[in-house]
Amino acid sequence: PPLPPFSPCPPHPRAMACCCGGVEWDEQVFKPRRRRGCTDVLCLLLLLATWAGMGTLVGLSINKQPSLVWSLIYPQDDYDQYCGRPGTSTSELPKKMFPDLDGDFQRQLEFLATAPYWEYYKLELTSLCAESCPQGTSLSEVSVFGGPTYPTPEGENVTVPTYYYTFKTRDVLGYCLPLTNSWQAGEVELCVSPTCIEANETCATIRSRPTEQTTWEICSSGTSELECKDQRAKCDYAVIELTNQEFTPTEATVESTSYTRRFGSYLAIVLGAWDSILDKYWLVIVLGMILPILLGFFWMVFLFLFAALIVYTLMFLLITGLIVLSVILCLKAGWVPDEAVDSLTQGVELVTSGNTTEIIQAQFIEQGDDAHLYYYYVAAVCSIIVTVLATGFILFNLSAVRRTIAIVEETTKVFRSIPILLVWPVIPLVLAISVAVLGVFGFYFIAYPTVWDDASSTLGLSIFFLLGLLWTLEFLQAAHYASVASATAYWYVNDSAKERGCCHAGIGFGRMADSSWTIISRHLGSMAFGALIIAVCQVIRVILHAIDQATKEQQKKNFVIKLAVKCAQCAMWCLQKTIEFVSTYSYVFVAINGTTFCRGCRDTFKLIVSYPAQTAINQTIKKFLTLLISWSTPVICAVLCFFILDNDQSYKENYAPLYPALTVFLGGFLLSVGITTVLEASIDTIYLCAFKDMEANKNGPTFMSNDLRKAFGLDVAKEEAGKKAELFVPAEARKQQNGIPGNRASANNFVSP
Repeated sequence: PPLPPFSPCPPHPRAMACCCGGVEWDEQVFKPRRRRGCTDVLCLLLLLATWAGMGTLVGLSINKQPSLVWSLIYPQDDYDQYCGRPGTSTSELPKKMFPDLDGDFQRQLEFLATAPYWEYYKLELTSLCAESCPQGTSLSEVSVFGGPTYPTPEGENVTVPTYYYTFKTRDVLGYCLPLTNSWQAGEVELCVSPTCIEANETCATIRSRPTEQTTWEICSSGTSELECKDQRAKCDYAVIELTNQEFTPTEATVESTSYTRRFGSYLAIVLGAWDSILDKYWLVIVLGMILPILLGFFWMVFLFLFAALIVYTLMFLLITGLIVLSVILCLKAGWVPDEAVDSLTQGVELVTSGNTTEIIQAQFIEQGDDAHLYYYYVAAVCSIIVTVLATGFILFNLSAVRRTIAIVEETTKVFRSIPILLVWPVIPLVLAISVAVLGVFGFYFIAYPTVWDDASSTLGLSIFFLLGLLWTLEFLQAAHYASVASATAYWYVNDSAKERGCCHAGIGFGRMADSSWTIISRHLGSMAFGALIIAVCQVIRVILHAIDQATKEQQKKNFVIKLAVKCAQCAMWCLQKTIEFVSTYSYVFVAINGTTFCRGCRDTFKLIVSYPAQTAINQTIKKFLTLLISWSTPVICAVLCFFILDNDQSYKENYAPLYPALTVFLGGFLLSVGITTVLEASIDTIYLCAFKDMEANKNGPTFMSNDLRKAFGLDVAKEEAGKKAELFVPAEARKQQNGIPGNRASANNFVSP
């Protein structure tokens, strides 16, 4: 039943909170879902058809060559047998080992010397199936691999060589990878002083140092505890002898096993890194996943309190950096006279120690040949121009900077009302990782050289699948961006005005779920449209990169070819970044207005033409904040992880703290990038809603909060909103003038996103 007309706080239907004064906003700023239609449906159908085509290609590839699936599940030996595959002669031999690594490496020395490391997968290694991974040479029972008893494919007369394997191995996903062939023989405590003769003890024999025969063993085998105590008491100086023993066949030498030893040492580092992460997995989870989210909350509070300080500091650092770069390039170009260089040197010497003159001359004023001077000359001119333009632009648009600061502060209120925004990026991140993993496997099936009849078919189908994969990833990103924009716009028209007296009791899950459903049920076609354009640019860039790699030799001989390839790559990069910029704003317009993607692009161009300075300032400050948060957060998490583990002596004895710290950095970076993406979407949405609010209401902005209204500066707001009048009217009066109910609106007037 409807609430009484003067109910003080009608319940919020979806936001898991209560919000006083839900209103019907007449679609002035944000169009409710019930008033929207489906947009760009053909693009969504095309995306669905692409997914169907990708799935069909993967199915056909597997059907043409099912061994591709078996090779992912079961290791394969040299005789095309799958280790451990049921129903085969090797079903009882589930492990794959490499019994002749040194021989394989020696036969391919030329390839190892010339090939880059990422092409090492092309090495042809002898491999056999084994019942279990070898644990080194057995002195009581000979370990033989291969030989006449080794199973071979039916109908093939094959002689399998016999191998004696001496290395310890470790089972990694069914592969027996070598580690070492050393055995720890134990510790021996030797007394050096007094000598064995002086102490009246039996002299010890040290095989590695046969000439030194004056030491004696403390607590040798058969010595009682009392005798050990007496021996330690009369020994003034003792050492510990650590012995590692190796057992190899008589025909083996150190040289013949050198490559396996080296490979084993590298593998031990990799596996040691993995073990170091697993040993403290709980710490990695806490610092790599939970702490970044908590730091995201901290950053939002910090921005709310000190947004102006942070933004002005970033602007100052930008201008200072440009000035320093210009000075360095001028010095390199030889523009500064010797007197100025001497003064600079003396000034540096006053605040530093050491021979700074040589440092400055070596680093800043080394002139080189004329060609280098010319390059420095051009770079110095460009740097000075950029510095002057950037400084002038910022100084002449300080009012726009103040408005951006107000928008950032207003954005932090969104996170206060909808705190789940900081956790929401986990969902698209998990989806993107899942799609990427499935895409890699699908690409493997389709692009495998022997699946299709000719190379041109393989290339064409691979490009199609790559386009579909990139399109899907961009589609997920677009839907996430638009969902955040929808929730933020809904917050702007319902919760932003301070006079509404909203009291929030939830985390905003219902609000985010409802906004996401608005995008899913109405605008997935528009998301697919924008994602397709970006994906096409990415595929073209991949093709250009492949052309660049394939024409390296031609580029060395012909400068025109090199220039053309590099210019094409640069142009495509610029085009992609421009399209991404327009697309992000278009997603926000779709989320706010419920329009098509093309209409959103048109509105974006109108926005840029109407407010070029404000848009440029917004983008600059937004990128600086993104850079600051997305890098400082993982650095803090990784440093804290390293500090904790570095002070854990029991952990340091077995593992290196570096690898968990790097894992924490990676996890923190991914999450912080997701959080900054939400921040960017919210800033763009508040920006568009605020200016749309000013333009749509002739008597002044209706939904703008008092804080944002005050920070904008009414004179500037009047000019940029078309010189609308009566901007000083309080929010309650503005709503009444525009025919919108005030705080006493009933629950029936509430409109969902």
